[in-house]
Amino acid sequence: MAQTATASPLLHRDIKTDYLSGAAPLRPFYQYPLRDTPFEQVITDKAFPLARREALYQALKDQYQGYALSPALTQNLEKLREEGTYTLTTGHQLGLMGGPLFTTYKVMSTIWLAEHLQEAYPDRHFEPVFWIHTEDHDFEEINHYYTAFGQKHTYRGTFQSATGLHILEDSIREIIPSHWPDELKACWEPGQTLAQAYRRFYHALMNQYGLVILDDSNTLH
Repeated sequence: MAQTATASPLLHRDIKTDYLSGAAPLRPFYQYPLRDTPFEQVITDKAFPLARREALYQALKDQYQGYALSPALTQNLEKLREEGTYTLTTGHQLGLMGGPLFTTYKVMSTIWLAEHLQEAYPDRHFEPVFWIHTEDHDFEEINHYYTAFGQKHTYRGTFQSATGLHILEDSIREIIPSHWPDELKACWEPGQTLAQAYRRFYHALMNQYGLVILDDSNTLH
């Protein structure tokens, strides 16, 4: 006798809604609840060996050669070597002029959370990290950006390998927003790699808040 298909146990048959609501059937797929995160438990779980801390510290020191560091960022880099330091990490692939606006919101939210946890747990140190994916090869996805009401601005450069390795061409100047301050415009000058430009842009925006930017490949900084 044929069996009758049973209904999905998900409460709303909408995975996004069930995730946001903390529905029980989805809980096996992620470690901590989205709401009311038990940060004390997270902190306990996130042991990080000193050897790995030192490797991360040295990689970041190399990547930050030539950068002017704010006191907050200098402190965060040095604190990475200490056992009582915890990182909160967000990430995104490279994009022109900083990429989609939600990327900036992700970075700002991570900075805010680090500040919130620092207040809640003053005996520990928390710092925001922005992991940038420099080896992405989806050129068509990142060779343009939009401004108000669907105005598309396309970069006419030619991509041949990982986007992070691409050397910005003179045509990049055509799409740099004219109303930007000179400090941000300078981040996108031709002759540097897209990885360098993207990193310098977010460094210029978030350096004062101590944001640590990590290139996912030590060969692309």
